[in-house]
Amino acid sequence: MDEKRHNQEPEKQEIDDFLKNPDLEAFRGVVQKKNPMTEAELFDILCDEVADMMVNRMDYLLGLMYRLDVPERKINAVLIPGYPEPSNVALARLILERQKERMQSKRNYKPPIIDEGWEF
Repeated sequence: MDEKRHNQEPEKQEIDDFLKNPDLEAFRGVVQKKNPMTEAELFDILCDEVADMMVNRMDYLLGLMYRLDVPERKINAVLIPGYPEPSNVALARLILERQKERMQSKRNYKPPIIDEGWEF
């Protein structure tokens, strides 16, 4: 059992890092309430929330996608009728993929340490 828990800890950390993005405020409450332990559980929550936003707050959802820096061409591609995945699932996948890219970039490109006296 300890091995299983050990394997989940990095994924849980990624979920926590995912939620630190201020642009994801719309999802934070729901995700924290359901307390997902795996990426698959987080993805399911995102799918449900995106579906709700598509029905009730589409402008807000598109603005959120813009702030998350999801390329517009990808958004347009998944919203075309006949796309092989339901739109809410495809948009949730784009959100999750973009956040993973963002977290990877932050790990790879840490800002240099600022010498004393030069900080703002």
